[in-house]
Amino acid sequence: MRTDLDIPGSSQCFPPHCSVCRGGRWRCSREKCSAECSVLGDPHYVTFDRRRFSFHGQCGYILVQDYVDGKLLITADNQACGSQGSVSCLRTITITAYKTSVTLHVSGPPTVNGQEVTLPFLSPDLSVRSVSSSFLLLQTFGAYLLWNMEFPAAYITLQPAFANKVRGLCGTYNWNHNDDFTTPEGDIETSAAAFANKFKVSAECPDVGSVRFDPCGTYTQRREFAEDMCAVISSSVFQ
Repeated sequence: MRTDLDIPGSSQCFPPHCSVCRGGRWRCSREKCSAECSVLGDPHYVTFDRRRFSFHGQCGYILVQDYVDGKLLITADNQACGSQGSVSCLRTITITAYKTSVTLHVSGPPTVNGQEVTLPFLSPDLSVRSVSSSFLLLQTFGAYLLWNMEFPAAYITLQPAFANKVRGLCGTYNWNHNDDFTTPEGDIETSAAAFANKFKVSAECPDVGSVRFDPCGTYTQRREFAEDMCAVISSSVFQ
């Protein structure tokens, strides 16, 4: 059985299919593509369907929820950071697959069902191991997650078995970014704040409004460094 699709007169490949290089030629695979969601910084999100947004809530939030089969749940805990605590940063991420729940921290060992464990860790549901001095890799059926401990960030990859089955801040994974802001009730919000507020883990956390973020005002202690870096880019070296 052929696994490639030839598109006459075109090297482009359109979702849900992805491009593969075979024999020095780009082809479209008949198989559907996996997708990645990233959460990094303070914090910035890129959904599975490549929609970008920022949200500065200080609470626990659902990133990925398998609402069809209930096989996977990924949540993130964002806490206040910055010189004035006016933004939030990713501090922990928790992955629940079947009966096993793993929490990855900025520092310290992971916890499995509330107990600290040493790495590598292996269970029937998932595994966790170090892949470098900065990254941990968690793998489970149809999904894996890279966790950056040095600069808190999470990179979540799902296989097509989860397509059209998930919701959360990572979006819907259906190759359509226009409905990524779908809420648990099935509505589509127009603002990132209204959307993200619907995925709070705890109802006790206050909702966050659509506040315009001013990085220069928040990180005043970094102004001199930023100006020095911009001066290099603006110098004759790059002219």
